Formats: sequence, structure tokens, C-alpha cells
Amino acid sequence: MQIYNGEVYCVFKKQYSSFALFEGKNSDSFIPYQFSAKIYVDHHDKEHVGRLRTWFLKEQADAGVSNYSVQLKEIKTGGVFDLVCKVLYTCQAPGDEWILFVWDGTDTPPVRLQTDLDLEGKKPAPLHMEPSPLPVHVFRTFPHVGSILRISSGKYFEEIQLLQGVARWVKVRNMKCEIHSGLWKGVLEPVSKVRLLSDENDMILLRERNFNERISSGVHRWPSPSSLTETDYEHAAYATLMESLTHPVVTHKCKSIVRVIAAYPWRGEDLRSPVGGHYRIRLTLEDPTARIHAYIYGEDGVDIFGGRPASDVLSNKMNKLLGITKDKCSTFRDPPWVWCCLKSYYLDKNDVWGSRRYRVFATRLIS
Repeated sequence: MQIYNGEVYCVFKKQYSSFALFEGKNSDSFIPYQFSAKIYVDHHDKEHVGRLRTWFLKEQADAGVSNYSVQLKEIKTGGVFDLVCKVLYTCQAPGDEWILFVWDGTDTPPVRLQTDLDLEGKKPAPLHMEPSPLPVHVFRTFPHVGSILRISSGKYFEEIQLLQGVARWVKVRNMKCEIHSGLWKGVLEPVSKVRLLSDENDMILLRERNFNERISSGVHRWPSPSSLTETDYEHAAYATLMESLTHPVVTHKCKSIVRVIAAYPWRGEDLRSPVGGHYRIRLTLEDPTARIHAYIYGEDGVDIFGGRPASDVLSNKMNKLLGITKDKCSTFRDPPWVWCCLKSYYLDKNDVWGSRRYRVFATRLIS
């Protein structure tokens, strides 16, 4: 048995090796359906096959639904749970920490935010949990629909080598979730286990079937937007932020449903430049698949805010976008889902992907 590029292989030596392949499911037959010329199946081999079949049935049962098993759409803080998910990518963070990027075809719940918007200029809300953004070629291997949860492991574990370079379904036992800067983060505890699953596992087949139905029917493919905004492209196709981030052309336009989780500046009196009076705002947008920065600049701001209204009117509009209520006792924000049009551009023609930016356009706040 050897491992090559993260995959396990049985190596056959022609001079002295022999093999036999048996049905893996429960059966009384010990007749191999494929075998080499020199094979001889004795009673010890039959005992091994019988034990493997018993183990396989137990593995199927253990990977099924338990009282603690959840999907990404059901995660919450506090307590431990099991998660059947697909590991899309792994990377090593500073020190011994490893990060698993996992997906199950559902969307993580939107987080109620508790951040100080006045600190956004010096300490902006992070766009991701990993220390640096992933390369574009890695992003392009990710699904466009469904949230991707980052799970942090404080140390190396033996299954890591089997999860590198290939997407694998696993069952994560006894993990927990935390919220950092409004982002979900999975955490492996000392008692956590990561078990590799067969692609034929019933729970995996169910998740894949549910995801395919979600895509084909369009039902619940995107969040339900509020009526706070309208766009000039009412009939344009919907795109997730992940679809835009992985678009093959760096400059393109799309229409998305997002939450404005932060803005800099965010107070009405600061939205326009004191020199020239033009709008210049950096928004932090998120949907279930990703976060990005998008800018409102110049005439786009005139369209979005309906001209150049007074500061108190602008503050009222921004408060609605950011989910700020009139309840002064509440420190939480719950921004609404809104439609918006986005266009991408680049700042450096020698590094078009690294210098890519987004602007909001053709979008209006409705009074």
C-alpha cells in the first residue's frame, strides 16, 4: 500500500503479487469477481473479507444521522456537533494550524453583527478567515452556490495528507463553531475526529441530490431580498459573489443579492468629499458564498442616494442599509438582503487579478 499525491494505491508487482476483488456489500459469497492468475483464496482470506464487510456496514451506520449531526444551514455557537461535508481544500496557517475549507451545498445562517463601524477605517472587517486570500485558480475549483466554512485545526492530524489535492467527503465528529468579525469559523477540539467517507454513503448521496435539486429548481438558490433597493437591470441573471470572483474575465458586470455589513465612511455627513462634494465610500458586501469590498464613487453615488440630499437623509439611508435600528440599547445589527449591480475593474494592467476592484452601479435606494 502506497500514498501518491494524497491518494492511497495498491501496488501490484507482476513477479510475485496476486489479487482478488470481492463485492463490498453484505454477502455470503466469497467468489471474487476479478482476480489474477496466481490467486488462491483460503479460509483466512474469507475471514478478512467477512470482517471488512461487517466494518463497512458499521461505517455506513456511524456516518448516518445522529442527535448531534447538522448541516451548514443549521450550525450555531455553543456545544459540539457532527458535520458531514466535502473538504474542498486544505492549507497550512502560521504555526501548526491547518485550515479545512468545507461545503455541503447549504448556506450558513447570516450572522447578527456587533462591530464598531467607527473603527472600519483603521481595522476593516476581514473578507476571509485565512491569513491571505486564496489564489484565483483555487477559488475556481469551489462551487458557486453554498457556503464554504473554514474549519481550524490547531495541530496536524493523519487524515490531512489524504485530503490534500483532492476533494473528499468526510464526517467531522465533535466539532464546534465560533463567530469572528461576523464570519463563521469551525474549530476542531482535542476530542474531534475526521473520518473519510465513501462516495456511496447514503448521507452523501442525499446531500448531493438536495444540492442538484436546489440548482435545477432555483428554489432557495439565493436569499430573499428586501425592497430597499432597485436596479436598472431587473431582468439580468442573478450571480453569487463566488461566481463573480471566479469569472473567467477580470472585467465584467453582474447582479447579486448581498448584505452591506460595513461601510467607510458610514455617517451621512462624511459620505461626500469636502473637496468637490463627490461620493467616495467603501462598502463591505457579503452573500452566503463570499465577502468583497465594493466602492461607490462619483455619479454612481448620485444614482444610489437620489442626488445629494442633506446629511440626515443620507444617514437614514445608510442606517437602513447597515441594519442600524433606532433602538439605542441594541448593539447588534442585522443588515437586510438587497439587490445591487456590480462591475469589476483593475488598477494595474500588469497584475489584473491582483489589482481587481468592484464598484456599485445602476442601483438605487428606495425611500
